[in-house]
Amino acid sequence: MIAYSLGIDPGKSGALVLLDPLGAVVWARRMPVIARPVAKGWQRHLPAAELRKLPKTAPDYDQVGIRDALRDAADRGRVVATLENPGLIRIGGKAMVTASGSLKSCVGLIEGVCAGLGIEVRKVAPATWQAAMSVRGNSDEIGRAHV
Repeated sequence: MIAYSLGIDPGKSGALVLLDPLGAVVWARRMPVIARPVAKGWQRHLPAAELRKLPKTAPDYDQVGIRDALRDAADRGRVVATLENPGLIRIGGKAMVTASGSLKSCVGLIEGVCAGLGIEVRKVAPATWQAAMSVRGNSDEIGRAHV
C-alpha cells in the first residue's frame, strides 16, 4: 500500500505538511500553539483560573491541536512521518547547542501520538531535509516562508 507522507518541523514556528501518495499537498498547517500565562515566583502556585487572568502570555505547544492534526493525517490511510530531529542545532555555522527542553518535549509528544495512531516515524537532521529540499537558513524562517 502506498503511503501518505507527513513532514513535521516541531518548532513553535514549525509546520506539518501532508502529501498524498503522488506527492501533491493535501494540507499544510502551522505547528499548533496556544498562549499560556507566564507565572513568576509565588504566582506559579495560583489556581489555573487565576493564572489565566495574568496579563503576560507565552506561546506553548497545543497538545490537542497537534493530536488532531496527526489524527486527520492517520484517518486518510497509511502515513509515514518524517520528523525533524533537533538534537543538536548549529548557530552561526560554528557553535552547537542542544535543543530546548520544550522542543524535545514536543518531539516526544509527536512520537507518542504517532505511535498510538499507527504512523511510522523517521527522524531526520535539519541539515539533511534542508539540503534535500534545496533550502538554506533558519528552519523557522523557511517554515514561515512556505506555509
